[in-house]
Amino acid sequence: MSEFKKPQPSPTAWTQSFWQHCAKDRLMLLRCTSCGAHHVPTRRVCACGSSHFDSVESKGSGVIISFTEVHRAPDPAFKEELPYVIAIIELQEGARLMSNIIQSEVSDIGIGKTVQCVFETLEETVGVPKFKLLKE
Repeated sequence: MSEFKKPQPSPTAWTQSFWQHCAKDRLMLLRCTSCGAHHVPTRRVCACGSSHFDSVESKGSGVIISFTEVHRAPDPAFKEELPYVIAIIELQEGARLMSNIIQSEVSDIGIGKTVQCVFETLEETVGVPKFKLLKE
């Protein structure tokens, strides 16, 4: 086990609910009440110009639209996980987020592959969405 602690999300008033729901295995998105577009909670203004959102639960499935395999740890706390994959996931609802692909063989990961959200609970009130490949 590593003696280094991995950096954790730093919830703000705007994002706290997102991280709390992730700790309960629920991936919540913001839906623009003007145009219906879905976003992750870091977005405060929709592309349509509206800043009015409601909260909706994502199905948690999506596709990989970009990824990279990391071979050099950016922090000593990640060294034991090398190599690992960071990907941009486009969720079924249209929102995009960056996350890790876990529980999957690196050689099987590719653009267009279908993934499903799984959660890593860091604290009682903070969880992190990660993704695993679905069998095709």
